[in-house]
Amino acid sequence: MSLGLALTSSVSGLLTTQSGLNTVATNISNVNTEGYTRKTASQETVILGGMGAGVQISEITRTVDQYLLRTLRTETSKLGEFRVLDDFFDRTQVLFGQPGDHNSISALINGLATAVEALATEPEKAAPQLSVVDAARRLARELNTLTTRIQDLRYEADRQIKAAVDIVNTQLSNIADINIKIVREKALDRPAGDLEDQRDRALAIIAEYMDIRSFERSDGNMVILSGSGQTLLDGDAVTLTHTPVSSMQPGSLYDSADPVGGTVKGIFVGSVAAANDITGSIDSGRIAALVEMRDRHLVNLQDQLAELASQLTEEINTLHNQGAGLPPAQTLTGTRTGLTLATTIDPDSGAGTYGSIRIAITDTSGVLDGAALDLDLDALHAALVADAVIAGGDPLTVEHIVNALNGEYAATGSLALSTPIDGLPQVVDAASGGLSGDFAAVQNGRLVVSTSSGFGIAIDELDSTIDDGGTSRGLSMYFGLNDFFTYTDSSNIAGTLAVRSDIVTQPSLFSRGALQEEPAGSGTFYLGAGDDSIVRQIAAKFEETLSFPLTGELPASTQTFENLAAQIVANNAKLADDASRDFSFQERLQETLKYKSDSFSGVNLDEEMALMVQLEQAYNASARMIQVVNEMFDELVNIVR
Repeated sequence: MSLGLALTSSVSGLLTTQSGLNTVATNISNVNTEGYTRKTASQETVILGGMGAGVQISEITRTVDQYLLRTLRTETSKLGEFRVLDDFFDRTQVLFGQPGDHNSISALINGLATAVEALATEPEKAAPQLSVVDAARRLARELNTLTTRIQDLRYEADRQIKAAVDIVNTQLSNIADINIKIVREKALDRPAGDLEDQRDRALAIIAEYMDIRSFERSDGNMVILSGSGQTLLDGDAVTLTHTPVSSMQPGSLYDSADPVGGTVKGIFVGSVAAANDITGSIDSGRIAALVEMRDRHLVNLQDQLAELASQLTEEINTLHNQGAGLPPAQTLTGTRTGLTLATTIDPDSGAGTYGSIRIAITDTSGVLDGAALDLDLDALHAALVADAVIAGGDPLTVEHIVNALNGEYAATGSLALSTPIDGLPQVVDAASGGLSGDFAAVQNGRLVVSTSSGFGIAIDELDSTIDDGGTSRGLSMYFGLNDFFTYTDSSNIAGTLAVRSDIVTQPSLFSRGALQEEPAGSGTFYLGAGDDSIVRQIAAKFEETLSFPLTGELPASTQTFENLAAQIVANNAKLADDASRDFSFQERLQETLKYKSDSFSGVNLDEEMALMVQLEQAYNASARMIQVVNEMFDELVNIVR
């Protein structure tokens, strides 16, 4: 080997060692940098004319186990999902509590049942009447609050979906920019390991929010797909879009059949079109969990509350409409809305008949003013058909009921029929002042019946049966004339449930008894102060096992109201516990995988220090070699002289 070649080799060793030391220094300085992978400077022999001519850096590579990295991303996506579920279920757990909590809905129903039982023993006392109303109001307020909070959580989940989509878009854009740099560096045969680290960090952030797949082309360009195969990045990044709701109601639902026009919008890849909706195909990650909470778990909870509130309202109001308070209400305003005089009223679909209803006007002590009106609705229908007011197959209308109650079809009425139908004006003693003007009217879409000051209205449903969408109800229940529970939105009963306002201000209007006939068969009726017939039926209803359909993933069951409420609370507690367990397990699994990945790809200070010593020795040896070659050149020059 010539001295020149020896010098060249020594210099190359010096330069290569410097490059190795730079790599070690970079590794050590980034020992605590999240996502940084250890870089290795690989060396190769320089061959000139078949002979070794020193050394050079062949490439600087990063230490990565791609299989372990992909597995870590997958588990990171699951961890993001379980983290969100755990967070939201923690909050629903705070809302619903445990079945034994004193403020849980099961405890509040038990409190109402206890208050009603106490009233049944002393129906004439004011204190237990007030207790019933207060207990019912507490239950209604809790159902209102739970509904509002559930919708707040759904609204928050929807807003978080929007924020998550924005984060994914930002990272996709970052990766697109990094791709360009990596492709350029590799084309120039320069190391791109640090850029690839940046890209992997961005990819890990996306994986936390949604499941993805990726692969790298030969030029270093990375392609990213959603878990279901939609292209998110291939050269240019595709923008994800989600428009959050402005407000959330129980009826605000995502519809996979109409993700564009529905109340709750879908998540779209590219243009906003149904074909680009990926809402239902995101299987893991924060976004998947947010969608699951918004569209499944929280909707299930709301449906369960709605079923409880709906059946409770139906059962209590049905019984409450069969009786009256004492003194009874001067005015009864129906809760059924949207009525006009032309609104049709169909008979019970099974029996095909309307039946009869009894209405009476009493004084404040429950003594009737005149006689009770037994309105035979089938006879009314037959008389209207006979006088050709309606055809045989036509049903009654609200106008017919109003006219009959106002005495218009009586022998002396303005619409007298050939078969007169008695009305209240004909059975009330006018001298007593029990009635002033029309008894019944439609006001603001509701049926209103009203008598004079100092008198009240008592109704007995008898055998009246009206078809209400396949459900048979008494006439008073159909119009909601003497409901105890009211609501302003039939699609959101739990959220708008309340105790009727006049009962709140006058608890004695709560139905405890019913019209009694004394003696039997005499036709003389009254309301008794000690009558507990209706309130005992209401109390018994809380002990009755009722049939509840499959609701919000709760199985169909036969149980009491309190047990159903306890089941709702217990089911939510179980889901919260499951979410906590899943999150804890996934967190440990992800930490284990990250430790393995860091152990393989991360910087080990001991190894780097040992390598630094080795490179230092190599550097000193190369420098010494250069010094020796220089001395030999000097000797050679002196010999020539």
